[in-house]
Amino acid sequence: MQQVHVKHYLFWLLLICYLPTYVGGLELLEPYFSYTTEELQTIRALPPSSTPLTNEVFAQWDPLVYELASRPDKEGEKCRLTAYLYTAQRDFALISQQLTQKWVGNPASLIESVIHLFFADFQTPHKIESDPYSSKLSELVFSKVQKRYQQEVKHLKEAPIKEGPQYWAEKPPFFGFRLGSCQPWLLASVDNVQAIPPPDHDSIIWAYGLEEIREAQARVTPKKLHLMEYWAGKLGPESGNWYAILNRDLEQKNLSLPNFLFVRATFAMGYLDSFIAAFVSKYTYWVKRPHMRDPNIKELVRCPIHPSYPSGHSVTSAASATMLSYFFPEEKTKWQLLAFEAGNSRILAGIHYMYDNESGLIQGEKVGKAIITHLAPLEKQ
Repeated sequence: MQQVHVKHYLFWLLLICYLPTYVGGLELLEPYFSYTTEELQTIRALPPSSTPLTNEVFAQWDPLVYELASRPDKEGEKCRLTAYLYTAQRDFALISQQLTQKWVGNPASLIESVIHLFFADFQTPHKIESDPYSSKLSELVFSKVQKRYQQEVKHLKEAPIKEGPQYWAEKPPFFGFRLGSCQPWLLASVDNVQAIPPPDHDSIIWAYGLEEIREAQARVTPKKLHLMEYWAGKLGPESGNWYAILNRDLEQKNLSLPNFLFVRATFAMGYLDSFIAAFVSKYTYWVKRPHMRDPNIKELVRCPIHPSYPSGHSVTSAASATMLSYFFPEEKTKWQLLAFEAGNSRILAGIHYMYDNESGLIQGEKVGKAIITHLAPLEKQ
């Protein structure tokens, strides 16, 4: 059967268009998944939907997604939802536009189906109403999403355990214990974006890190405490949530629908790739948490059940800041300051060493730059 476009690793074909505020004046115009002519013909044969697609049609689901993401998740694997969801949303809109030359359709049933992959007990807060065109298109896009999800789940595996007095040790289940085996979305592999090997177990670096925690907690202020709680997710579903940060910013920018969906999907895929990379490093080195070296260290938030090095907050925040600085370079300082704030908050919390933070920022920036290489070289085409 004829393919309408090449495999997903060539999905980053970009065409020059009017996009003045980000991505070097370029816009991604192809779906992520591959769709055959025969598959699309089943949609084309139906009368197009009369429901207009807008930014708000997709954004209205965001508060629900934030709430779902904030639910307890011992394994830490439901964090994959947003990458699947935003990618599905973008494919739905792009395919509809390609078929009808209009931005039309009702993606509600598609969104509900993707959420159900991760939250089987999820109940839609209102009745889903659709039309034959939107329902058929949703089924097609979801079939691609579900296939990727099932393939990924099939290959998830636990990281090898390291045992000994020099290693981090907790009672299972371990958070993110299988995340490192997830299939990256934009990177061919996360092997080339790993954190550098940490110092030896008995290095003075760790003793220095403990002292930095003590000094930070000795100088705590109400403002710093508030920021620590914010980045720890203690202030509501949007608290410390980079997706919420992004979406609030996009709402102010009032982007066109294709640009809005492009940034969201690219960011979500890149963010998850940075998360995968962070947990490969964590379960490679098994570095002890600060309280395991000094029981007198105060933990101001609950310590996550996974190794200390590198700081996941720092990795994902630096990757986020790097991607958003590429999309919106005029706000680079804002994104970087948020990343620094997120990483430093974990020192004050007493659950990370400064070395975890600094190395995590380096790794996250590395991931972000690797993702950008999928975009920047194509600007010359």
